[in-house]
Amino acid sequence: MVRTAQNLNLISQEREQLLLSVIVPCFDEDTRIDILRSGIIDFIKEVDDFNFEVLLINDGSRDTTFMFLKKLADEFNSLPFGGLQRVRVLNLEENLGKGGALRTGVLAAQGSWVLTIDADMATPITQVLKWHKEGSVDLYDEETINGNSLFIGSRRNDQVKNSLLRNIMSRFFNFIVRILLKIKQTDTQCGFKLYPTKVARACFSNLKDWGWAHDLEVLKRGKIEGHTIVPLPVQWKAVEGSKIRIVRDTINMFLSIFKIRDNISKDRKKFQKK
Repeated sequence: MVRTAQNLNLISQEREQLLLSVIVPCFDEDTRIDILRSGIIDFIKEVDDFNFEVLLINDGSRDTTFMFLKKLADEFNSLPFGGLQRVRVLNLEENLGKGGALRTGVLAAQGSWVLTIDADMATPITQVLKWHKEGSVDLYDEETINGNSLFIGSRRNDQVKNSLLRNIMSRFFNFIVRILLKIKQTDTQCGFKLYPTKVARACFSNLKDWGWAHDLEVLKRGKIEGHTIVPLPVQWKAVEGSKIRIVRDTINMFLSIFKIRDNISKDRKKFQKK
């Protein structure tokens, strides 16, 4: 969008009204709270012209994560934010899974945009500002906010250094996803995804898979709804403490692919009958 003297006043109004909702699912993260805190601080230092909120979703953690999240929220909310800037903690008594936690955040989000991100900050929140500055996503563009595109982080191969077994399983997994779910994107599991809020709610409202495979269902539902999936490069680094167990979780995700396909098929049949 070309910025001209005639629309400077409109831009100013847009920036005052804009609110980005950053959603962070957290499960047993008390050993990595400092990483989360640093990621939020880095974002606050760089963002300077729009309002935002950070939703920290405690997904039934068994450790002291909830206590630390409340302390983080109190710390950040005591800063001289303006307008709608704030940090909120949503507490789930039971562990729903990453997809369930994100769904909770999406439905509670108040912004024009929803950004989902992992608590380990493998891709920092500031990446969304980089996308904007580079022109990949215009966060102020009403057409984009009201549009049908969702933007997903795509990691370079040299960023993700996996074992031979993990690489083989990953390629086979992507092959199955392409065949059964008709999703062409190769990096579906990067947690960094940006949605116009109406697109996020359309993708998450009827979400059935609340575990690690939720990304696949979100993208499949988005595809069915006619949304355009736009992969964008991200800064990414491996962080110790991953809760994914490659063999067990990959097997479960394979099984989830069939469940996702069946669940979406059932939903479409119900819709057609109405």
